[in-house]
Amino acid sequence: MGRKNNYFVCFLLLAQLTSCVKNEESNSEVLNRSSLKVVSKSDFFSNEITWENLLGVNEKEYYAYIYSKTCSYCNKVKPKIIDFCSVIKVPMYFIIFSNSIPIKNNPRENIGKKDIDEVFIIGTPTLFKIKDSFISNCYSGYTEISEYIDSYKYENI
Repeated sequence: MGRKNNYFVCFLLLAQLTSCVKNEESNSEVLNRSSLKVVSKSDFFSNEITWENLLGVNEKEYYAYIYSKTCSYCNKVKPKIIDFCSVIKVPMYFIIFSNSIPIKNNPRENIGKKDIDEVFIIGTPTLFKIKDSFISNCYSGYTEISEYIDSYKYENI
């Protein structure tokens, strides 16, 4: 195996270690940013959106968090996401991962996209920042999301 193949295999392994991709059959619980606890879907339905509506929310600026209840990294970052929701000044929307969400490498290619057919994730968890109906930033995996949240909180003290 050549050197380029070794780097590619290492990259794929790293991507797998920092993200999860599993199908969700049901969604009985989502995160609630006002009470900072998990509540039933019916209590918090207004902040849950579908993948197809990722760029169609009627807000100038917002975050969208893609997660899976069975993803260990999603569960690990969950307390940070809940805390983040309490300090941000824009809405947070939640999308449960499904097999209809495209998976590709290099999520930075999403920045500037306005068409949902061109947007993808590398896995879960993924956090998008959306402004003026286009993706202004993308954070993938536990480490990137955690570092972004920590820096956001530090900058906005």
